[in-house]
Amino acid sequence: MGLWFYQIAWIYISFLQFIQGSYCPQTTFPLVLGGNSGETHLKSIDMDIQDNIAFAGYSFDSAILKISSNQKLPIMGLIGAGGEYQWAKTSDLNGQEFTTIKFNEAQDQLVVINSIHPLMIIIVQASDGTLLKCIQDTVNLAYPSQDSILSLGSNNDIYFGLQDSNSHYLLASINSGGSSGILFNQVGQPLDLAFGGDHNYAYFAGYLTISGIQTGVIQSTSTVYMKNVVIKYDQVKNQIVQTKRLQYSSGLASCQHIRIISSTQLETIYITPTLKMYQITVDFDTLSATSTYITHFSQSTYYLYTSYQSLNYGLILAGYTNNFGGGPTGIPNQSYGQNIGIIISYSVNYRCLGSSITVLASTPPFTQDSNVMADNSNLYSSQTLTLSESILSFTNINSRQSGGSFSYCVHLKQYECEKVQLTTSIINDQVFDLRLGDGYVIAEVNWPQSYQVECPYKVDVTSIRNEDSLQYTSLSISFISEPTHFQLKSNGLNLDGTYQITIIIKVPSVSDYIGSSNLYTSQIHSTTFQIVVPSLCYYNQVTAIPQLDPIIVQVSNTQVIKMIDFKESMVGCSNLVYSVISTIPSFIIFKSSLKSITVAPAKDTLSNSIDQTDYKIEIVAKPNIIIIDLPTLPDPLEFLGIKDYRIRCGVLSKKNIFLTFEKQLYFHQLFTINFQFGEASSFTKYQSGFLIFEPTDDQQGVYKIYSEIQILSTLEIRLLLFTLTVLPKQKVVQINHTSSSYNTEEIQSPSQIYASIIQISNTGVVIIKFDKEIDTLPTNITQIDQYQTLKIYVRDGLTEVIDLNQQNVTAFELISYTRQNLKLQLYFSFSKGISQKSQKDALVILQLKYPISYHIFTLAAMMVLQQAGSGSKNTLLFAVGINVFLQLASRFSMKLLWRMMSVLQMIVSVPLMGINLPSNVLVGFDQLVGITSLRIIDSATIKRWFFNYLDNSNEGIKDQFNNSDIF
Repeated sequence: MGLWFYQIAWIYISFLQFIQGSYCPQTTFPLVLGGNSGETHLKSIDMDIQDNIAFAGYSFDSAILKISSNQKLPIMGLIGAGGEYQWAKTSDLNGQEFTTIKFNEAQDQLVVINSIHPLMIIIVQASDGTLLKCIQDTVNLAYPSQDSILSLGSNNDIYFGLQDSNSHYLLASINSGGSSGILFNQVGQPLDLAFGGDHNYAYFAGYLTISGIQTGVIQSTSTVYMKNVVIKYDQVKNQIVQTKRLQYSSGLASCQHIRIISSTQLETIYITPTLKMYQITVDFDTLSATSTYITHFSQSTYYLYTSYQSLNYGLILAGYTNNFGGGPTGIPNQSYGQNIGIIISYSVNYRCLGSSITVLASTPPFTQDSNVMADNSNLYSSQTLTLSESILSFTNINSRQSGGSFSYCVHLKQYECEKVQLTTSIINDQVFDLRLGDGYVIAEVNWPQSYQVECPYKVDVTSIRNEDSLQYTSLSISFISEPTHFQLKSNGLNLDGTYQITIIIKVPSVSDYIGSSNLYTSQIHSTTFQIVVPSLCYYNQVTAIPQLDPIIVQVSNTQVIKMIDFKESMVGCSNLVYSVISTIPSFIIFKSSLKSITVAPAKDTLSNSIDQTDYKIEIVAKPNIIIIDLPTLPDPLEFLGIKDYRIRCGVLSKKNIFLTFEKQLYFHQLFTINFQFGEASSFTKYQSGFLIFEPTDDQQGVYKIYSEIQILSTLEIRLLLFTLTVLPKQKVVQINHTSSSYNTEEIQSPSQIYASIIQISNTGVVIIKFDKEIDTLPTNITQIDQYQTLKIYVRDGLTEVIDLNQQNVTAFELISYTRQNLKLQLYFSFSKGISQKSQKDALVILQLKYPISYHIFTLAAMMVLQQAGSGSKNTLLFAVGINVFLQLASRFSMKLLWRMMSVLQMIVSVPLMGINLPSNVLVGFDQLVGITSLRIIDSATIKRWFFNYLDNSNEGIKDQFNNSDIF
């Protein structure tokens, strides 16, 4: 019996075509090491630049160890590139393991450490396993365990992750200057270590136990879920510079391995209860992470101790199992009687078992704490860890290699690009006008395909001119939805002729895919259409130059008359054909090639008269062209939204003349547009698709505006007439009073403040934010300056005009006010229209001036009103007050008057009633208006005061008020 070395190569490969052996990996995983007499575990692996794999661990198999009974002994060995077994060794360290194995810097030696005190460092020849040296700790500081680790830095410095006699976390190093260590005062165990790119820092990963709580154990138990700790160690200063504690998602059941990739990246391997293996790569500075998972095994009887990041094979894992799974459908799982050591590739490209890797989420599955357990006080000097050479029995173990089973499965699969199908359509022949220039859409193509995600096709376009058989780059491709929907646009199409346009659709061939050449050599479709580009002379327009004076030719004289050249719209054209369409006598000869008329009259052949005779010669010039069926242009009115406009003086208005922005772009490919504004030119201009009107107050009236639309292909001009009506400026106040005491006027220089509605309720409560603060209204509104008030209008968002017939604020009530925010209860004439427009209407707040009387100053409204209703027996005030209300009641409904007060209309309506009021009554009445309109005092208080006032009057007058409908 001997060391059973199984190479189970159960291969599952998707072939595009027959792949040559050079494409296969040199080493095919998994590599299985062990026997049937006892368990074999692999605890550590390392690889050199030649992809030789060094392994270390332990075995109970007596046949492998060449001993009489099964007992635990450490093992180590080397597997060559391609999976060939090289050598294997064991020692007399009964009950121990080789926990870590590493190549030295020259990669000609291997270093391992043991698992039980005292610490032993064993160095062997890498080529054949010859024992070179064994040294051990003689002062009993370092206590190795089954989780102890080592790594070799520059200059073959050795770094350890160990424990002391009290199971404290210990970091140690050996270099040319001696040995040193850093000891934490917490229980813990380093589990892996790596170096930064400059070898100035070592990174240790493992666990700690702080205050009796395990915070970093690398495995899970039935009672506690344990975390991971990363330590950054400065090799030069011999101190800790950074620690991290990574708390992973509880959904990942057990962490089988942790590894430091770089100064910022951490890698862990987790196994879930559903047998999925997660590889999580974490950047513990930015907290970003990526996760992948894979299934290697069919049952949960496995463990992974370590990993190695290979340049050629990616992540390599080592551990043990007794059952493989995840292979091809129909192939049974591979099981064994004992746990056997395994070396397996994480990448599906280099192994025969296991499913494909699936990328999960990029969300970090952990949180982190910094510097959770750094303790630099327990530093040990180089004398702390004393090492001496030791005698060690080191023997070969069974070196027989045996093949257990080998299955080879080929799964043939058709390449997706070979299955792509198109849905195409015919492209009609086109005629292109050279005057359209670049960027004109010649054709629009929409050809859907199958397998678009797996294999999007590529579009090529060729253009060959028939006249010279040369290829031209005259079209460009503009994708709308790549690759299936695109437009062909003119690009350098500036030479007349007939072009054969070919659209070619290509996908990668199998050879392209295997060769990774990014080529598209498999043509799956092509179509051809024709573009006819007439010469510009085709559009040549001819205008005759009229003859102003008659030409007199005497009989018996010969005279050659040179024709005046016709005026042509296209310069340089020579395709005019001249002909005479009138009847002329024989002595008049027209030569079209010379454009001359020869007159040689011998006598008057028509009348035999000696008097003069007039002859009219009509010559026609036409372009000599080939008849081409030009495409029909769309009507320009299909693009335009020009109509009659109504605006107001003093208002800036902008009108978009195009229906949509897309139509505007297409319009300018076919047409040009100009405007004749006439009398409206002083306040009207056209700019980037907009008509802009800004009439002054004296420019009201009706204006006619012409638009000239020229068709680029024919130069034909169409006229479009529309009307602009400028209405007079909207007046805010239009009431003129004859009484000098009550003359209401608009402020000479009105302060116009714009406001926007930032909130509106379904009951009309509006919060308005002004574009600037209103300084004229006091924030403490218990006293109101009656010389100033506000008027609110709605400016239409579409027409930018205030039209009271369309929308008006019929009333408003003040709820609250701060200098820039005003909360009002608004009443709209058409409340439903506020929410029915896509454009934002604007509120225009105008400040108005009302000079009422010089007697009114800054009286306290509440004091005046309260005194008026306090039961005073002042006969004059009583009589005058009752008389005022009786006169009001006799003329209007009291409810109407009360509503007029609430909307600030009473103050302008009282003078129209013809009522002459004493100044003191006017003061009180004016304060009442201000109080009720601005809601300074609630209605119940006002009612109580006024009825108290009525209780002190005679019963006759009180009855008249009770019969009224004021309340």
